[in-house]
Amino acid sequence: MSLTALRDKIKTTKRVAVIWADAWYSSEESSLEEHKHEPWYYCAEGYLMKSNDEGVSLAQEIGQDGQFRGRSFILRSLILQEWEIPPLKIPKKPKSNESSSPPPSLHS
Repeated sequence: MSLTALRDKIKTTKRVAVIWADAWYSSEESSLEEHKHEPWYYCAEGYLMKSNDEGVSLAQEIGQDGQFRGRSFILRSLILQEWEIPPLKIPKKPKSNESSSPPPSLHS
């Protein structure tokens, strides 16, 4: 897949967010009074791979080969809310007379 094809795939693959109630496990000791008897709520967002009666599959990344990675499956019965996120807007490549230096780091 070319960079252009990857950009097209990014533009055409739906993105969603999902809030769900998750089960959890703890190995720490607890008294009956201290025990938390409730789900833990999570929100995930990503490229929608599939959504049906079974659940929702999301991916964090799309590679140049069109494959997804960083995948999550969320069981439909645990989902509290699901909604579409607007598509990514990919900036145009800089013109040849513009600087070709990389963007500043988010960590500096």
